[in-house]
Parts: sequence; structure tokens; C-alpha cells
Amino acid sequence: MSDTPSHSLIYWFTQDLRITGNPSLQWIRRHRNNCPLLAVFVWPKGRSISAQAWLAEALLDLRKSLAEAAIEFVVLRDGSLSAWDRLLQAWPAQELVAMSPHNDRDRGEVLRVAEAHFGNHLTLLADDNLLPTETLEPCKLLAHSASKASPGANRLPSFTMFRRMTEAAWSEVVNSLKSELPDLRDARFDANLRTSVTSLKADQGLMSESELQAIAAHGPRAFGLRGGETAACARLRYYFWELDQRDANHALSPQGLRVYQETRNGMLERDDSSKFSPYLSWGCLSPRQIARELINFEQDRVANDSTQWFWQELLWREYFRWLAKVSGPQLFELDGVRPFGSAQNLNQNLAQNPVWSEDRVAFARWREGRTGVDFVDANMRELAQTGWMSNRGRQNVASYLAKTLRINWTWGAQYFEDALIDSDRPNNWGNWMYLAGVGTDPRDRVFNIERQAEMYDTTGAYRQRWLKP
Repeated sequence: MSDTPSHSLIYWFTQDLRITGNPSLQWIRRHRNNCPLLAVFVWPKGRSISAQAWLAEALLDLRKSLAEAAIEFVVLRDGSLSAWDRLLQAWPAQELVAMSPHNDRDRGEVLRVAEAHFGNHLTLLADDNLLPTETLEPCKLLAHSASKASPGANRLPSFTMFRRMTEAAWSEVVNSLKSELPDLRDARFDANLRTSVTSLKADQGLMSESELQAIAAHGPRAFGLRGGETAACARLRYYFWELDQRDANHALSPQGLRVYQETRNGMLERDDSSKFSPYLSWGCLSPRQIARELINFEQDRVANDSTQWFWQELLWREYFRWLAKVSGPQLFELDGVRPFGSAQNLNQNLAQNPVWSEDRVAFARWREGRTGVDFVDANMRELAQTGWMSNRGRQNVASYLAKTLRINWTWGAQYFEDALIDSDRPNNWGNWMYLAGVGTDPRDRVFNIERQAEMYDTTGAYRQRWLKP
């Protein structure tokens, strides 16, 4: 398409709600800098009050940053084609630009809008994953996996296989991240190309700044976490560096990243874990920013089991994003991507394959924290009230729903997607598949909830906090 001022474009923010080190905005500046630009975000449906509050705050922070970069920004109340039509009538654009979606549902939504309103003049840009796309070429990974699998077996590699296959590329990524990330805050767009959208009103499908402020003000705060890029950068600095300071006597009290492996399963305190996931899920913080700081920490402070474990957490994220892309709609289907094996092994697989219950009453008790199993109920009530649950809690409540109650695991995954402030489709649905036994790992895991409670809530303080009248 021609890069003339008459060629207007819309950038659709999705899970990249930041301006620093945003590869899509950097691409636009390099290739469309003389084009009028409008940035758009579509407000998601069905999210919990906590999730909405966190997201509204993130969007307000993004709006401020974009204004400083001379980029107009609006929030569509919904993603219907009619809402897009009203926007484009007021602000005609010929091209839609977006970060390449990580999963089939998001991809379908972007393609639907592009086909209806942009004549397929759509530019999908590379995501900000750590591993380069060529490393994750599905056919290469599938072929490698197939050579080690029995005939007729599922060809999608498990996390362990994925880690082995990407080991060399992962080392290259780590070595390449020692240079500083560019900051778009120092790369302003041409202010003369700004196109005013102040004529657009709320009745044209836009959410006003005051509406976002009201939503942000009324949501409960898990651990006092704030939404947005500004808060994300502050949290990164705090967890990696400020918690690792010495006191007046030069004594070091182990906290934060230095002891992550020991504290990560904690459920009561804000600093038991990094709490980066809400910022990663909405792209307020990029994995590259975290990886760069992790390298600096290992060079300046210490490289230990905790930092190695943190690297593995980042690799798990890469894995679930790859899995979401190659599995397509199977990510959201009841049968998942489970390796059923060859026909002669079908009977033994059926023995492990549950007939899923559709018991809505039992599901409601699980969702509301009324199962009678105190460890499950405490976690579910924390989620309902704050939009947060620890990783240890998520594994236990998911196992209980899918393996103990044998209830349709996709109901649980959808509830988590709506309720969590760090909802992220690849991670969320990938983890649910894994725990429901329909993912790439053939092992059938069932959590002993009572034993888990004894190990991770020894004193009962967590249960007491969330189950008190």
C-alpha cells in the first residue's frame, strides 16, 4: 500500500499494552511514519470486576504514554462489526495493523474485522516472544517429534521435548539480549499527522476516559497491584533489585528473585512470587524486558537455582504460545490435543479418558468456593474476590474439577479466563489441558488436595484468611 498521508491506518492493540520496546509500534514508525494513525483497543466481554478494573487502569496508563508519543487512542466498547463501522465512518482508515494473535480465537476475530472493513488490507506483525519464529516452525518441530514417536501417535511435543529442541536457539536468545532495548518514548511520531478524533462520542461506541477511571476505581486490588506499563516497570525493578538490598549493617535478607525457587509456592504474601503475570498477559511488560533484567541480575548479583527456575518459567510461556498456534481450535476443545496413540492402544487410553460430567450445580459450588474441601474453597474465594490465585492454588482447583469431580474442564478454563486479572489464553488453556490430562503430556496427574494443603498451607493461615465468616 502507498505510504502517503491519504493512507490512514489503525493499529489494534491487543496483548501489547505498552509503548516501550513495542515491536509493532517500532515497525509502524519505520514503515508507516508518514501515515495518519489511530490506535484502538476493543474492550473484552464477560470479565470480572477485578479484571476490568486492572485492565482499565492499564489502558489509562497506555493512553497517557501514547499521547506523549503523539498517537491518538480510543477504546471500542465492543468488537462487533457495527461498532467498527461507526468508528470507520468517523475516522476512515484503509489498513489494519495488529500484532499476530497467539491463538485461534483471537486470530479469527482479527481476520473477521479485516475482511469486513479493510478489504483484507491487514498487516500482522511478529509477536514479542523470545524465541524467533523460524525456531518454532511447526513442521520442523513436528517432524522432530514424529521421529521419536510411535506410529499413529500424537505429533505435538511435550514441554520437555520442546525444551530440548529449542535449547540451542534459547542460548542464542539469551546471548543476544545483553544489548539495551530501544525505547519508543524517544521516538515521537510526526505531530503534524495527528488526526483529531475528539468528534467521536460515547454513543458512537467509545469508552470515555471518565468511564475507564470509574471502572479502575471500583475494582478490588489483589496485593495492591496496579495495572499498566508504569506499574509493570516498577514491579520489575522492585522484585529483582529493590528486594535484594542490604540493610544498614550490610546484611542481606534473602528476598525476591534470589530466593524465588524457595518462595514461589507461597500463597499469602505479595512477594512470594514475582506477580509479573498480569503485566505479561496484557503486554504491559515484555518477556524480553524481564529476560534482560534477569541477565543483569545474574551478572551483577547471583546466578543460582532460583534464576535458573525463572528462566524455565519464561520458557514455559514460550511453549504454551507455540502450542496455542499449532493446535488451533483444539486448544479450546474438550478432547484437547491428548496423544491417543495407535488404534491398538485405544482401549487402554479410554480407561484414562473420562466421560466428562455436565453437572452445573456441582460446577457452581466449585466456582463459588462451596465444595466443602477447604483448600479448594479458599482458593476459589480468593479468585472471586480479587481476581488472583497462586499457581499452586490453580493447579489444585483445576485438578479437583477435572480429575475428582470429572466436570467439563473447559468450563473451568473459561471461568479462569473471565475472572483472573492475568488471563492469558495460551497459558490458561494450555495449563488446563495439561492438568485435565488432555494436553501433550500423556501422564495422568491427580493432585492429593489434602496433602497439598498440608505442604503449602501448613498452619492453615491461608485457609483461615479466605474462609473466615
